[in-house]
Formats: sequence, C-alpha cells, structure tokens
Amino acid sequence: MIPRFTPHPPPIHHSSYTTPPTPPTSSPNHPAELPLDYNHAAQLCEVMFGQMLRTPLPVMRTMGYYTMMVDLCKLLDTFARSMSGCVKQLFARCATMYPELQRRWADWLAYHLTNFNFTWPWFRWAHVLQAPVYDPQRCVLFCVLCILLGCFFLSQHVTLCVVPPD
Repeated sequence: MIPRFTPHPPPIHHSSYTTPPTPPTSSPNHPAELPLDYNHAAQLCEVMFGQMLRTPLPVMRTMGYYTMMVDLCKLLDTFARSMSGCVKQLFARCATMYPELQRRWADWLAYHLTNFNFTWPWFRWAHVLQAPVYDPQRCVLFCVLCILLGCFFLSQHVTLCVVPPD
C-alpha cells in the first residue's frame, strides 16, 4: 500500500516539533514607534480619509475615524503634517465631491477643531470669503462654521446650566 493513500496521516514524532520563537526584548510601546523605513503617516492618513469618505457608506461609523485621527495627531508628529496635506487637497477638490462627502468631511473637521481648541490656519482659506455665494468651497466652509457654532453652543450649554444659581 502506498503511504499517500492511507486513510490516516502517519503519526508525528515529538522530535519534529519546534519551539515557538521568542518575542524581541525591545518591542515598541505603541504602533507609532514601529521601525518603518518610509513615511507611514502619510499613507495611513490617505487610507483613513479614503475609508471615511467611501461611498455609499464608510466601512465603520464615522466617529471611529474621527477619534482615531485625533489620537494619531497626538501620537505622531508626522501624522498632523500629512493630514494637513490631505485636508488641503480635499478643500481644493470639494467642488467635485458629492454633497454627502462634503458633509462628512465638514463634520470631521468640526470634530477635529473642537478637540484642538479650534486652532486652524484660517488665513489659508480667506480667499473663499470673496468667492460667489454658491461656490462649493464656500458652501463647505459655511457647513464647517455652522457645525462649529453648534458645537460651541452645546459645549457652552453645559456651562450655562451649571453657572446660574437656583
């Protein structure tokens, strides 16, 4: 009888087992410290924006992307720079974006700004104020400002409820 046609495989001898490899002693504390030889922050940023702005729906809830991007900005110095480049490209191309994607992007930007004390280089977007009323960039900026106003009122509402005496 030929061994390959036997109904049961031959028994494995204990001497053929190998021990699992031991993990390295100097492992990174978090993924931001992985020793990669390329700018992974730029690639990660593009992938996250691509997934968040995926049509018809993102892979996961948009709040998950918002939170991950804020955390990555705090962990990686290069991520904030890469994200700035992505935002610049999105703002330049918002005329060709679907309105739903413009809204998602505006929601993300408002959330991001509320987590970083509303600091943003607004002077780079000042030229939009002279644009026509129905310019897509102006509509996105208006959307962001409306969302920021809502966030401001909501954050102040908690303070206003606590401050007045009974």
